Amino acid sequence: MRDRPADVIDLFVYVVVLNLAVEYVPSVISEGFTLSLLTAALLKIALELVDLIFGDAVSLGGFIPVTLLVVALLLSRAVVRRLLYDAPAPL
Repeated sequence: MRDRPADVIDLFVYVVVLNLAVEYVPSVISEGFTLSLLTAALLKIALELVDLIFGDAVSLGGFIPVTLLVVALLLSRAVVRRLLYDAPAPL
């Protein structure tokens, strides 16, 4: 694997966005900068592995579409969990 400046930029962007979310969204928690950096690296690796494994068969788009996709996935998960766990018990 060769180093690409775009990878470093991606990592910096992910760290900034993640830390802004930590600061302004109460449900997003990170215990420190090191964990934020590691989380950003894990997100970067996950997205790169998708590209590596599926190639052109799957394209998640750029930063904005991926961010919106992650937000949609998290919101959907929260809605489904709320429906499942907050539903009244069957009679």
